[in-house]
Amino acid sequence: MERVGLVLVVILGIACPNPVQAAWAQGSEIGCLKPMPGTAPGQYVSARGELCQTLQPQTRDEVGGQDAEFQVPDPGKAFLFSAVLPGLGQWSLGQNRWPAYLAVEAWAWIQFLDWRREGHNLKRQYKDLAWYVARRVSTGSRTDAGWDYYEALTHFSSSGAYDKDPLTLGIQPEGDPSTFNGSLWVLAQEIYLPEDPDNPPEPGSAAFEQAYEYYVSRAYAPNLAWDWGSSTLHQEEYTTLIRESDEALRSSTSMIGVILANHLLSAVDALVSGRLGVAGELEPSMEFLLFPGPFNTSEVALQIRLPNPLAYVH
Repeated sequence: MERVGLVLVVILGIACPNPVQAAWAQGSEIGCLKPMPGTAPGQYVSARGELCQTLQPQTRDEVGGQDAEFQVPDPGKAFLFSAVLPGLGQWSLGQNRWPAYLAVEAWAWIQFLDWRREGHNLKRQYKDLAWYVARRVSTGSRTDAGWDYYEALTHFSSSGAYDKDPLTLGIQPEGDPSTFNGSLWVLAQEIYLPEDPDNPPEPGSAAFEQAYEYYVSRAYAPNLAWDWGSSTLHQEEYTTLIRESDEALRSSTSMIGVILANHLLSAVDALVSGRLGVAGELEPSMEFLLFPGPFNTSEVALQIRLPNPLAYVH
């Protein structure tokens, strides 16, 4: 029976201090895969034992003449180029996949700006809705607060009174726990007056003053008061707007992650490609070879060629 052997040969480009280009001698045969024993490095024999190839170094003048300039690709520069603008490092190496990185970069920025614009548009809408409907009970000019304030409008139909008895000296905490300020006073008593919240210490005691300070510093004053009243549909619409705005802004933030990942991937790709010397048209190639072997057999060779990083002409 005929024996078929599989030989895997990886021909790698070798970097050296003095730039040279490796070239095969004319008249070489396919299948020169075995170094010739007892000869100088670079001489190969065929499967039949015949000298068929010699690896000869050639200087840059011999290969390209006086006009040819050999340059070793700089992986560090390619890395920095792609870190700044994805695809720029691949373009500097002459690779044809730089448009893919640039396209992802452009798409991610368009998505980021679009989601961010949508999120801010929805944010203005729910703030306006709150002002014209729920905050009609507030006093003074329009004052916008932070995220916690607008989120509270989704959970409580009313802020409650900041001072439930304005005629009495001092601030009298809201007592209705269904309102925001009222629930805040209940929480303050649970924190600082845990012994008997239903019968708190007299005003002026240390525990009462701590609970009182907690309420005053966190309750919403009349200029931020709200009351949805019977406008439950408006409150539902407001809740939908605030949720959609939050989702849009969160999506824009996720695009920042995509942008950073694209920069990193492109930079690492340029660095690795530069070190391997994969540039320009010298892309890796792979081929299968079938040639006669000794003793009436055949050998199959899988030959992978990686380009020599010194063989670039600019």
